[in-house]
Amino acid sequence: MTEPIRFYHRNAIREFKDAPVTRTVLQYLREDAHCTGTKEGCAEGDCGACTVVVGERNEKGGVDFKAVNACIQFMPTLDGKALFTVEDLRQPDGSLHPVQQAMVECHGSQCGFCTPGFVMSMWSLYEKHGHEHGCANRTVPSREAISNALTGNLCRCTGYRPIVDAAVRMFEVPAPKAPVNVEALAGALATLQRDDTFHYEHAGQRFDAPRTVEALAQIKQAEPAARILAGSTDIGLWVTKQMRELGNVVYVGQIAELQKLETRADWIEIGAGVTVENAYAEIAKQ
Repeated sequence: MTEPIRFYHRNAIREFKDAPVTRTVLQYLREDAHCTGTKEGCAEGDCGACTVVVGERNEKGGVDFKAVNACIQFMPTLDGKALFTVEDLRQPDGSLHPVQQAMVECHGSQCGFCTPGFVMSMWSLYEKHGHEHGCANRTVPSREAISNALTGNLCRCTGYRPIVDAAVRMFEVPAPKAPVNVEALAGALATLQRDDTFHYEHAGQRFDAPRTVEALAQIKQAEPAARILAGSTDIGLWVTKQMRELGNVVYVGQIAELQKLETRADWIEIGAGVTVENAYAEIAKQ
C-alpha cells in the first residue's frame, strides 16, 4: 500500500504524493512549493547552490540539522524529516537572520547566485553550535571548522575570505528574534515517525524505506534487482545527468543498525550506512 511522503516544511506538516519516486527536493521547492531562493547550479551535488538543511529527530529527543544538496535528494527521503530553506530565515518583522546580517556586514556576497547555499550551510553550523546568546551549550567554531563546513559550497566571486569572516561574525550579531523552537520541532517530527517500512509508489515504480536490516533483507530477497539508495551522490546523478530509469528503489537511510560507529582499542567498525563525514570525524579522533 502506497503512503504519502510526510515532512515538516514552512512551519507545517506537509503531505506530498502523485509525483515520481525520483523527483528531487530542488524540483519540489522551485516548481511545487515556489520557494525559488534555492538555486540549481551543477545538478550533481558539487557546487552547493542548492544547499538546504534537513532536520531529523535524534535519539535524545532533539533535532540534528544537516546541510544537503537538494538537487540530488529524492523527495521520498524527506519522509519524517524537516526541510529548511533560505526563505525560513526571514524574521517575522522582515529583519535579517544573524547569518544573513553577517554576510551583509562582511561583504560576503557579490553576484549572489551561490549566496543562498552558503547561507544555509552557515545556518546549519549556527544551529549546531547553539543559536541563542547565553545558551549553555553554545560554542563558537574555529575558522578551520567553519572552512570545513563550507567545503561543499563554491563561489567564483569573493575568494571565500569574506564568507568565512561572515561565519565568524554571525555568532557576534544579536540572536534572531524568532529562533527555531527545537523542542516544538522535535515534537512535530515525533508525530511523523514510522515504526515499519515506508512504502511510496508512483506510475508503477516503488520506493521502500525499511527500518531494520531484516526488513531490508526481505525486500532484496523478494526483488534482487531493486536499487539500493543511501546518500544519492552516485544514483542522484544517474537521474539528473543521465536521465536513467532506476526501477524500484530501496532507501537504507532510515536503518539505525547501519549508522553505527564502534571504536575499539585497535579498530573501528563503520556501518554500511555511515556517511563519509561521520566516519572521517570518528577516525580523526584517534
